[in-house]
Amino acid sequence: MLRWRLTTGEIEQARSSHLARINRLLRPTPETRRDLLQTIADFQDDEPDTDPPGALAIRVVDVDLSVDNPREITIPLGGSNEIVLAPGALTHLTVGGGVRRGAGGAGRPGALRPIAVESATVARINLLFDSVGVSTGQIRITDLTDARLTFTGLSPQLLTGRITRAVAERIRWRRTTPGGTP
Repeated sequence: MLRWRLTTGEIEQARSSHLARINRLLRPTPETRRDLLQTIADFQDDEPDTDPPGALAIRVVDVDLSVDNPREITIPLGGSNEIVLAPGALTHLTVGGGVRRGAGGAGRPGALRPIAVESATVARINLLFDSVGVSTGQIRITDLTDARLTFTGLSPQLLTGRITRAVAERIRWRRTTPGGTP
C-alpha cells in the first residue's frame, strides 16, 4: 500500500468522488516522494527526482471517458504548436490494460489495450516541424477500434488501431525559412 500527500482540493475530490489526478500519482510532490521512497524497497539513490520512484505498476486500467466541453480547449505543445479540441471533443474513450516501471527506472514493456473511441473532434491543429509547418481545420474521427498503446516503462511508444472514418478539413503544409519561421 502506498500513500500520497494531496492538496486540500485533491483530498476532497478523493473522498467524495474517489478520484485522483494521474499526474499527481506519477509525479508526486517532494514530500510524498520521500514517503514513497521509504515504502518501495528497490529504490535507487541516483534516480532523478522527476521520475516516479522505484518499481511502479498501473494495473487493471478500466476507463470510459467523455469530454463534454462547452468551448474549445487549447492544448499548448510548446512554441506556436497547439492542438485545439472542439466542443464535445471526446465521446466514450475506453481503455484497458496496464503499464509498469522497474527498479532504478528500468522500463518494462506494457500496453493499454483495448482502446476504443466512439468519436473525437479537433477544431484545428498548428504544428511546426523543422522546416515544415502544418495546420488543419476540423478533424473528426469516428469509431477507433482495436487500438493499442505500447509502453516501455511509463513512456508511450506506439499507438496502433483501426479508424472506421476520419475527415480532416483545410490541411495546409508550408515551408518555413531556414531559421524555422513560417
